[in-house]
Amino acid sequence: RTVLSHGSAKILLAFSLLCNVYLIYLLNQRITTVPSSSSSSSLEDVAIAVRTNKTGEKRYALREGNNNNKNTTLFEFDDNNKIIVNVGMPRTGTHSWINMMKSLYPTSEEFHHQIYDYEAQDLAELLLLGKRTNPTNPLYQKLTLPPSSFSSSGSVVRVMADHPSFLLAPIAKDFPHVYWIQVTRELESHVNSTLYMLNTWCQDRCVCSAAPRCSKGSTMALIDRLYFDKNHVLELMCENNGNAKLIPRDVVRTWLRGHEEETEAYLRDHPRFLRLSLEDGARENMKRMVHFLGLNESVLDLLDYESFHLKSRRGKRGS
Repeated sequence: RTVLSHGSAKILLAFSLLCNVYLIYLLNQRITTVPSSSSSSSLEDVAIAVRTNKTGEKRYALREGNNNNKNTTLFEFDDNNKIIVNVGMPRTGTHSWINMMKSLYPTSEEFHHQIYDYEAQDLAELLLLGKRTNPTNPLYQKLTLPPSSFSSSGSVVRVMADHPSFLLAPIAKDFPHVYWIQVTRELESHVNSTLYMLNTWCQDRCVCSAAPRCSKGSTMALIDRLYFDKNHVLELMCENNGNAKLIPRDVVRTWLRGHEEETEAYLRDHPRFLRLSLEDGARENMKRMVHFLGLNESVLDLLDYESFHLKSRRGKRGS
């Protein structure tokens, strides 16, 4: 009986060590691809979120799929059917950009300015596993399944912007069929608009006892950790009674510039990547997007540029 117990203990110990090694391997797979300016603590938070559901119960197994081929997708995309993701940060004209895409693809139905039909664990798993994410993950499906109203003759697309799209650059290499667009903005203008956003739409972060975004497993809580809490921006705002104007501008500059540079570093070698500047205006940016997306340039003559200035507007969080 003693020998059996001792042998069982050895087996359990070996199994436990194997599981720990595998989890460390998964983390290292992501950590080794992160630019040096990125904080490893964000990745650690993601790994914790993967193993913790919204009720706080531990999950010891990742819902990893069986996508062994690095180029595996669930659909063969072509020139007429595309997935287009804007990884530009909030306050870089995401709402106006969505309207521009609607004018380019009037027969399409899927234009997602901010996505809500997923859980924090779905985002965490996607960021940690990339192409190995379980195919039932709703965010993974948005990057792999064909757009609604799929057509073999007309141009139909799925377009995504704002959150959580601005967090997806680290996994872009796992989805070579996706068209990735990064819209940037002049730094001081971006700082001013971001401070306005924090003062207008992020005050609930300072009263966590009553705010859904502050619950441990909420999607916004995870997005806060990976983006809004960078450089302790929200912490500094709440220390000043929710007044974002008292956050040192240098802190906000470092936060925004750092995220922008990390995003560009992840994407610069992607076969389908376009970087735009907000200050170039709607006409120039539309021309570059038409060329990037392989559309006929004649569409440019049909557009009403005055109806969608590519600028960050005040009036909706994340614009």
